[in-house]
Amino acid sequence: MQLKKHEKRQVISLSDTRKSLRYFIKYLRPYWKGITLVVLFTIIFTWAQVEAPHYLGLALTALTKYVEQYFNPATRATASMDDFYQALKLMLIFFILNAIIMLFTWVIQLIICVRIYLVSYRR
Repeated sequence: MQLKKHEKRQVISLSDTRKSLRYFIKYLRPYWKGITLVVLFTIIFTWAQVEAPHYLGLALTALTKYVEQYFNPATRATASMDDFYQALKLMLIFFILNAIIMLFTWVIQLIICVRIYLVSYRR
C-alpha cells in the first residue's frame, strides 16, 4: 500500500502498546488459569515436536546398524533390532503426547471462548 504525499504514517508508540496490554490483561484476567494452561501445553507441544525428529534419526541409525550387521556373515548372529524398537517406542510416546496436548489445548481454548461469549452475550 502506497501512501499519498499528504498522508503520514502512523507510528505506534510503546505507551500505546502498554495501554493495549493493560486493557487486554484486565479483560482476560478471569481466564488466567486457562490461558496459562494453553501457554504451558503449547510450550510442551513445541518441545515434543522439536525432539521427535531426533528420535527418528536414532531409529534410522539403529535400523542401518541392524541391516549392516545382518548382511555381514560374521556379525549376523549378533544383529538385534532392540535399539530400533526402543527408538520407535520413544517416537510413539512423543506422537501420543503431542496428540493429547493438542486435544487438551483445543478443549481449554474452546472453554475460554465459550465463557467469553457467554459473558459478552449477557451484557
